[in-house]
Amino acid sequence: MPCRYTINPEARVVSAEYYGTLELADVRKNQSEMRADPGFDPSFNYLVDLRGVQTMGLSSMDMQTASQESFFNDNIKVAVVAATDLHFGMSRVFEMSHDKREKTVKVFRDADDARRWIGLDVD
Repeated sequence: MPCRYTINPEARVVSAEYYGTLELADVRKNQSEMRADPGFDPSFNYLVDLRGVQTMGLSSMDMQTASQESFFNDNIKVAVVAATDLHFGMSRVFEMSHDKREKTVKVFRDADDARRWIGLDVD
């Protein structure tokens, strides 16, 4: 599966790094594994790193679907790091799909900016 995630209970952040080819099925599988993790807390902020994704197999409709299937609580921050124009644009669809909900989603080009915004220290 093209994803690794970590849970940082001290910082109250879940971080997911996607790589390779990214499909909606991969996102759903990752979400299922996170939900089953005993350390997972849906009130934690969420940092998504797409810099390792080489092929985006998600459509804009898939991004809207993924935003509606979110299992995190409302009133959290979701930071997305996107290095390419395609990933940035697709992530903006995800961001705009959340505008109608209570989550705050922001897309970044710089990982340190995303980490700071979500409340993580930057060394």
